[in-house]
Amino acid sequence: MKIAILKPDHLGDLVLSSPAINKILSLNHDVTLIINKNIDFLARFLFPQVKILHVTFAHLSRNSEVDFLEPIFEQVKSSDLLISLRNDPIMKTLIFNRINSSNFWITEDSLDDHESNLQQKCISPVTGEYKPIDFFYTYQKTNKLWPTKISKLGLVISAGFFNNSLPLSRWLEFSEHFIKSFSSKIFIICGPNEYPDAMILQKLIGTAEIIKGGNNIVPFLDSISILDLLVATDSGTAHLCSLSGVPILSLFGASPSTRFRPLGVSNRLVTLNYNCSPCPQFEINKINLCTTKECLTNIRLRNIIDVLPARGK
Repeated sequence: MKIAILKPDHLGDLVLSSPAINKILSLNHDVTLIINKNIDFLARFLFPQVKILHVTFAHLSRNSEVDFLEPIFEQVKSSDLLISLRNDPIMKTLIFNRINSSNFWITEDSLDDHESNLQQKCISPVTGEYKPIDFFYTYQKTNKLWPTKISKLGLVISAGFFNNSLPLSRWLEFSEHFIKSFSSKIFIICGPNEYPDAMILQKLIGTAEIIKGGNNIVPFLDSISILDLLVATDSGTAHLCSLSGVPILSLFGASPSTRFRPLGVSNRLVTLNYNCSPCPQFEINKINLCTTKECLTNIRLRNIIDVLPARGK
C-alpha cells in the first residue's frame, strides 16, 4: 500500500510520532513522509530509507515562512492512504476541509491522552493494535534504568516556548544540590538559541560542561548517552535527548504533560497540577496573559527530591 504520512511541525513532535511511523514501516508499506524542511535532518536520521517531501504551514513556522502545501494534494492523488499525525483548526481549514476522500485519516486532537497513543488509535485500522513504546527506537537500542547513583547529570535548559523555560537561578539551585548530595558532574544541554544562557550557567556552576545540539545528531546522542539522568522542561531538545535512552526527569508546568511528556521506559514526571495547567498557550480560542508562569517556576528542589535516589548513593 502507498501511504503518505503528514507530520509538518517540530523536532519534538516528530520524535513523539516515531512509534507510529516505525510501526507503519515495519509492515513494509511504500511510505512517503511529508514534513517541514527544518526537521529534515532528524527525519533522515530516524527513517533513513523513507522518501521525504517538504511542506510549510505558516502558522507552525518560527521563521515567518508562507504556506507551501501543494505536495499534500499531490500525495492525495497518488497515494492509497494519507495519514495526518497532526490535527489543528488551521490545518483543518487549509487542508482537511479541501480533501474529499475516505482514504484520509486524521489523528485526534486531545489533551487527555499521550500523543503516541492518539496516533496508535488513528493508524490501528491498518497496523492492528500495538504498544507505542515497543516501536520507540532509541540510539543504539539503549534504555537505561532509573539511576541508583547520579555521577553525571544533564540539565536540559532549552525551551521552545517562553512558558516552558526555567530561570537560570533554578537550574543553578538544582545543580548545587546534585553536586553536594551526589558529587555529580554537571552537563548543560542546550540548542544554539540557548547557548549564551548555557555559558552564563556554566560560569555560575564553575565546573560544568556544555553539550550543544545541532543538525549532527550522532555526536550529540553520543555525548548524552554517557549520562545517568537528565532533568528537563518540555522542549524539542528534551525529546531529542529521549532518543539516547537516558532516563528523564521532566518538569512540566504550562505544557500538557499527559500528551507531550517524553517517551522512555524509565522516565519520571514532576508537575504541580495547577488549575490553570495546561496553559492557554495551547488553546486556539483563548488569550494567554500569563507572564509569571508559576506552574513551572514554583517547582523547587523540594518537589523533585522525593523521586531522586537516596542521598549520596
